[in-house]
Amino acid sequence: MHRRLFTIMLFIVFILSLTSVAGNYKLERVHKVTSEDEAKFIEKLNQIGDYTPVQVEESQSRVELGRTWYDYATNNVMGRMLAHSQNGIHAVFMKRVPNATATRYVNYDYYDESLGLFLGNIDITTSRQTGWGRVINGKNDEAIISLHADPTELYFDAGEASYSFTSKLAISPLGVFAGFGVHGDTIVFLSEFDNVAGTIWMPGNNVFKYSTDYGTTWSDGANIPPQAITVEFSEAERWPQFNPTNPSEIGLPSAWSEDASVSAGGWLMYAKTTDWGTNWQVDDFWYDDVSVTSSPFGNNTQYVIENFTQMNSMYSSDGNFHIVYGAVQGVRDTSTSTAIDYWPILHWDSNSGTFSEVTTLDYSAPNDAATMTAMSASRPGNGLGNAYPHLAEGPNGTLVCIWQQWERNPIDSTVVLINATTGGGT
Repeated sequence: MHRRLFTIMLFIVFILSLTSVAGNYKLERVHKVTSEDEAKFIEKLNQIGDYTPVQVEESQSRVELGRTWYDYATNNVMGRMLAHSQNGIHAVFMKRVPNATATRYVNYDYYDESLGLFLGNIDITTSRQTGWGRVINGKNDEAIISLHADPTELYFDAGEASYSFTSKLAISPLGVFAGFGVHGDTIVFLSEFDNVAGTIWMPGNNVFKYSTDYGTTWSDGANIPPQAITVEFSEAERWPQFNPTNPSEIGLPSAWSEDASVSAGGWLMYAKTTDWGTNWQVDDFWYDDVSVTSSPFGNNTQYVIENFTQMNSMYSSDGNFHIVYGAVQGVRDTSTSTAIDYWPILHWDSNSGTFSEVTTLDYSAPNDAATMTAMSASRPGNGLGNAYPHLAEGPNGTLVCIWQQWERNPIDSTVVLINATTGGGT
């Protein structure tokens, strides 16, 4: 384990291809980092407490691509903030300058692999403060970016790293947490919204739009109907994707929470459609209140997943759909206890239809009281514990998963290095 006093989330960018041909970029639209910007950044770094840096031999092929200000880069969103194009990497982030409350704009930047540098960042729009931007690579290697919150919106760049964005779809009112996918000229877009401000996002208010002419015109699809036996209130962030072995099939993970006055449970599903939602094939595979499974602790292990859903998902090249879950709280054995004492990272795939635990028992099932109390009190979803998993496919079908986890002293296992501070925090 790395020896450090702060939780460090390490995100490794795999450089898939290099090219010597750079694009034609509108650099006059780019905001280059100034010496004043850099001075502000260094000042912020100096305010961070001391930590033990990772040793060189503990990092394999680590390359720092650049630095920026950002916020809310965790949860599901981090896995959707980078997209590889033919010649570089599209990146989006939430920029807050000069302080955390003044602005919250989605910014775009492009890393050119042949030049080995970022070209500079630009606001997608300054007409409203939003965040949680997500990006995918378009059919001509241009960035397609979604914006969150009133309205949810899709912006298209004019070309690869052209830095000239146009909105092609906006959904109001109160749109939130957009998910979208692209295959050739076909685009699918899912958003959640409610017609009444301040209320929970209800079933039926979720929006499903699709285009077969690359965003010129849009049609309405049909959403996943409620599946649970009790009243369902909201559906968590969804990320639709095209099956690479059958592009007419769109699949996505789904999580529903229920009316708290009826039940506190939630449902996990994998759903797919080949006719824009007229018919959905739904695998309804987990209900928090009653579902149990086999684990190293017996046949009555209960995972509590929907409380702070962190789903990332993908089709692998063989058409198998994979979902990873973080911020999981659980009960090791419901036949002997109801105490929350289990915090695994979970993987589910459509071929097996079952869960597997990615984390080791050493870190998913701590036995010292201080760590258990801290993880239960602060909840992994809020940054302490096993959280923020992301999934990718490597060579020969190998799956790669990364996540954040709590740490303890590798020499003395009774000493926890990362724990909750007074009143919460990291």
